[in-house]
Amino acid sequence: MTLIFRISWAVGISVSPSAANVIAISGLAERSPVYIGPVWNGPYAVITSVVLIGVLFGMQWLGWV
Repeated sequence: MTLIFRISWAVGISVSPSAANVIAISGLAERSPVYIGPVWNGPYAVITSVVLIGVLFGMQWLGWV
Protein backbone atom coordinates (compact mmCIF):
# COMPACT_ATOMS: atom_id res chain seq x y z
CA MET A 1 0.00 0.00 0.00
CA THR A 2 2.84 2.37 0.80
CA LEU A 3 4.38 1.71 -2.60
CA ILE A 4 1.14 2.69 -4.33
CA PHE A 5 0.97 5.95 -2.35
CA ARG A 6 4.58 6.80 -3.20
CA ILE A 7 4.06 6.08 -6.90
CA SER A 8 0.87 8.16 -6.93
CA TRP A 9 2.63 11.08 -5.27
CA ALA A 10 5.63 10.95 -7.60
CA VAL A 11 3.50 10.85 -10.73
CA GLY A 12 1.04 13.45 -9.46
CA ILE A 13 3.73 15.94 -8.47
CA SER A 14 5.17 15.87 -11.99
CA VAL A 15 1.83 16.96 -13.49
CA SER A 16 0.68 19.48 -10.88
CA PRO A 17 1.10 23.10 -12.03
CA SER A 18 1.64 24.20 -8.41
CA ALA A 19 4.63 21.88 -7.83
CA ALA A 20 7.97 23.61 -7.32
CA ASN A 21 9.74 21.60 -10.03
CA VAL A 22 7.08 22.45 -12.62
CA ILE A 23 7.19 26.13 -11.66
CA ALA A 24 10.99 26.17 -11.96
CA ILE A 25 10.96 24.52 -15.38
CA SER A 26 8.20 26.85 -16.57
CA GLY A 27 10.35 29.82 -15.63
CA LEU A 28 13.31 28.42 -17.56
CA ALA A 29 11.19 27.55 -20.58
CA GLU A 30 9.20 30.79 -20.36
CA ARG A 31 5.91 28.90 -20.49
CA SER A 32 2.96 28.74 -18.13
CA PRO A 33 3.05 26.06 -15.39
CA VAL A 34 -0.47 25.11 -16.48
CA TYR A 35 0.98 24.25 -19.90
CA ILE A 36 4.18 22.58 -18.67
CA GLY A 37 2.53 20.23 -16.16
CA PRO A 38 -0.19 18.52 -18.16
CA VAL A 39 1.14 18.97 -21.71
CA TRP A 40 4.83 18.18 -21.22
CA ASN A 41 4.58 15.80 -18.26
CA GLY A 42 1.13 14.32 -18.95
CA PRO A 43 2.29 11.61 -21.36
CA TYR A 44 5.11 10.69 -18.94
CA ALA A 45 2.59 10.37 -16.12
CA VAL A 46 0.27 8.12 -18.14
CA ILE A 47 3.04 5.84 -19.42
CA THR A 48 4.70 5.61 -16.01
CA SER A 49 1.39 4.80 -14.32
CA VAL A 50 0.59 2.01 -16.78
CA VAL A 51 4.07 0.48 -16.48
CA LEU A 52 4.16 0.64 -12.68
CA ILE A 53 0.66 -0.81 -12.35
CA GLY A 54 1.81 -3.65 -14.62
CA VAL A 55 4.89 -4.19 -12.45
CA LEU A 56 2.78 -4.28 -9.30
CA PHE A 57 0.38 -6.81 -10.83
CA GLY A 58 3.38 -8.88 -11.95
CA MET A 59 4.88 -8.79 -8.47
CA GLN A 60 1.56 -9.87 -7.00
CA TRP A 61 1.22 -12.67 -9.54
CA LEU A 62 4.70 -13.93 -8.65
CA GLY A 63 3.85 -13.77 -4.95
CA TRP A 64 6.43 -11.09 -4.09
CA VAL A 65 3.82 -8.76 -2.60
